Amino acid sequence: MKVSIEATYSGSVFGTIELPEGKTWDDVTDWFVKWGDVYVAFDGGEYQNLGDVGELSLDCIDFKRPDRIVAYETTDDEMPDFDKQLDERGQL
Repeated sequence: MKVSIEATYSGSVFGTIELPEGKTWDDVTDWFVKWGDVYVAFDGGEYQNLGDVGELSLDCIDFKRPDRIVAYETTDDEMPDFDKQLDERGQL
């Protein structure tokens, strides 16, 4: 019997951004990070790209300890059958 294993890992990146002159975090109405760039919206305004949050490196991931592991049955074409979960360990 072949079993498909899914292992989920987490990585973190820390960085610093500079808000535009005269703005504070109280002026922020929404924000998000996409592809490492920080986008911020202020009162009544459009999103502004305020730069990147830092470089992601695989060195920051602890491959010894996954956050979550799942075992699935494997289909005849050797793909995981996500409808047939065998076991799960850990949590996100």
